Amino acid sequence: MNINIFNEATYFSYGFTRNRETGLESSFKNLITFMFIESGSLLADFNGIQESVIVSQGEMLYLPITKMRQLNFINDEDVVGRVFCFRYWPDVDELDYNAQKIVVTEEVKDYFYAIPSMHKNPKINSNYIWKVYRFLTEVQPLMKRNNIKNLEKIQKALDYMKENDYYTIPEVIKISGMSKSRFNETFLKATGLSPIKMKHRLQAYKGELLLRSTDLSIEEITKKLGFFSASHFRKVFRSRYGEISPLKFRKEFKNRNP
Repeated sequence: MNINIFNEATYFSYGFTRNRETGLESSFKNLITFMFIESGSLLADFNGIQESVIVSQGEMLYLPITKMRQLNFINDEDVVGRVFCFRYWPDVDELDYNAQKIVVTEEVKDYFYAIPSMHKNPKINSNYIWKVYRFLTEVQPLMKRNNIKNLEKIQKALDYMKENDYYTIPEVIKISGMSKSRFNETFLKATGLSPIKMKHRLQAYKGELLLRSTDLSIEEITKKLGFFSASHFRKVFRSRYGEISPLKFRKEFKNRNP
């Protein structure tokens, strides 16, 4: 699953000012997100997966890509801050870090703000890459690792899902050595997704790799990844990649990387 984030098109950094009338950005809902609050406060609600967190001035919020969450205003103040979003964090697994509030040092804050402000599809150079890596390297020791009970069993099941294309959820549950109810509950708490939704996310990601690196047809990719039909693959892919079809994704990728 872990690939170099700098080969991807979707990562960006920018400042923002929002209130109840303007609302919050939704463009980072499917991305790994670091959000630093300069003024105001937000309530991060994780829909029963874990405790809600209030993030205030001078604090940073980390949101993994798999976590279900909702960000709410808790008063009438403007919320001013900055976000850095990307799709993959090299060498960090989905289960390593839960969504959390981070108390950052001034040095880490400076590294965060050193990342140039860029919107979608920026042109990346070595200076940009170095600044991103420096921030990630410095912020990681300040983060609390996931300590959910039976995490090792969930990791074993998730590794199996990553390494195989053809499997059923009952097979995954059996590999974990847990009961169905306990597995489903723990899996959701650890990843923010149900097992079937995680399966679809992994299938869509594998489909993305095949679209980028091969000339296989949509039907061939459908069969290779174990989808019921090409239409099912398209539906899962669209839900994952913002309503873009697999063919359009391939075309846009090749246009960016001739």
